[in-house]
Formats: sequence, C-alpha cells, structure tokens
Amino acid sequence: MLTKENVIKTINQLQVSFSIDKLFDQKILLNKIEKRIAQYYLGQINTTKEAKIKLKNG
Repeated sequence: MLTKENVIKTINQLQVSFSIDKLFDQKILLNKIEKRIAQYYLGQINTTKEAKIKLKNG
C-alpha cells in the first residue's frame, strides 16, 4: 500500500537530485515486493514445482 510514510522514506533514500519517474519507479518496485512478501506469509505463493503441476493438470 502506498502510504505517506513510505513515500517520505523513499524520497529520503534517493539522491539530492532525482526525477519524478525515478521516485515512481522506486515506489512501484517496493510496492510489488511488499505485496509478494504479504502473499508469501498468507501462503498464496506457489513453488515452481507446484506451478508446473497446476499448469499440467489445468
């Protein structure tokens, strides 16, 4: 989730001069990582082996 605190933290980690595109790229990446970590803890992530079995069985 995009929160004010996360945006401020990201801005503080960037160089003194940065583009808005760089900020958004960083936030999108961090958001994706946080989402995947949450899915992992909820048991919603499949291993490669599990994914292959699911694809094979349809």
